[in-house]
Amino acid sequence: MLTMEAVVCTITGSSKPVDWQVVRQHISNIKFKETVMQFKTENLPLAVKTFVLKNYIQKPEWDLEKIGYSSKAAGPLALWVQS
Repeated sequence: MLTMEAVVCTITGSSKPVDWQVVRQHISNIKFKETVMQFKTENLPLAVKTFVLKNYIQKPEWDLEKIGYSSKAAGPLALWVQS
């Protein structure tokens, strides 16, 4: 869930926590994959970058190896967010 929250914050430009209902809405959207693939990182506001880094990537639970092991979908998305 941590990974998907970070993905949704990134693609929506949110610098506030998102709940699981919001995450589910985004990942169930037929264009979710397209949205991620076409996302322009240069348009990401600094506030969102800072929020995602502080609230997700720097957490001890953010372990790319463990995330990738637990979910074949979340692993690449976690790597995408971190990059």
